[in-house]
Amino acid sequence: MGDMNQSKNSSTIEELYVVARGRVQGVGFRYFVVEKAASLGLRGYARNESNGDVEVLAQGPRPALEHLLSLLRQGPSAAYVSDIQVISGVSPTAHASRLTNIMRADIPQPSYPPEVLLANAPDQEDNCLKVNAVLEGA
Repeated sequence: MGDMNQSKNSSTIEELYVVARGRVQGVGFRYFVVEKAASLGLRGYARNESNGDVEVLAQGPRPALEHLLSLLRQGPSAAYVSDIQVISGVSPTAHASRLTNIMRADIPQPSYPPEVLLANAPDQEDNCLKVNAVLEGA
C-alpha cells in the first residue's frame, strides 16, 4: 500500500489518501466509503471532485486502512472503479474530522399540492408542467 507512516504497530493512527477514478459519482460511492470506513472504526471523508473523481482521506490503524483500500478498489455494485491512486508524500492532517456522520432513514414528507406548485406555470395539463419538445420529430 503506498507510503503511509511506515509503522509496525497496528494501533498507531495512520493516514490513507486516495483518488478513485472511473464511474464513481452518482452511484453511491461516497456513501459506500462512509459506511465501510465507519464499520472499520476509521475517520475521514469522501468528496466529489469536479473532474468526476472521488477523493478519500481516512485515518486509523494500518490493518483497517489496508482493508478499506481493498474495498475501494471494488466499490459498490453500481460503480466502476478504473483506478485507485494512493497519494503519498502528503503531510498527515492533525485530524480528518471531528464530526460523525449520522445516517437516518429517508422518510417522505408531505409536499405542496400540485395546484400550488403549478400556479405560475405558463402551460400545464393533468397536474403536470407542459414544455415544448426539445427533440426533432417528437
